[in-house]
Amino acid sequence: MNKVGRYAKGAKLENQVREILEEDGWVAVRSAGSHGVIDVLGVKQNEKWFIQCRVNGNLSQDERVELINLAVEHSAIPILAYKQKANIIFEEIKLLRPTFHFEVIDGKFIKIDD
Repeated sequence: MNKVGRYAKGAKLENQVREILEEDGWVAVRSAGSHGVIDVLGVKQNEKWFIQCRVNGNLSQDERVELINLAVEHSAIPILAYKQKANIIFEEIKLLRPTFHFEVIDGKFIKIDD
């Protein structure tokens, strides 16, 4: 797939993530074209999510560390959002593989233990 096609798939995922959050009552902002560490910022009540969106779910160790450090600095939760079949998974980023993830089931975020 060429660069334009990859960008379009990534932008589509970012917009889907923003829309899911908004439907759940979050204030969500997409950082379009920034090529920064945060693709979508989500805020709901006293919770902040710094979200990196990846169609394939791959995030390098350096990218994990960068997002975790930024999130810690701003009292946010670092999240990786990715597609798995027809679902979008929201997974808290840890230096080691997490033991849970979030799925949208019946329009609500549900914490799933792995």
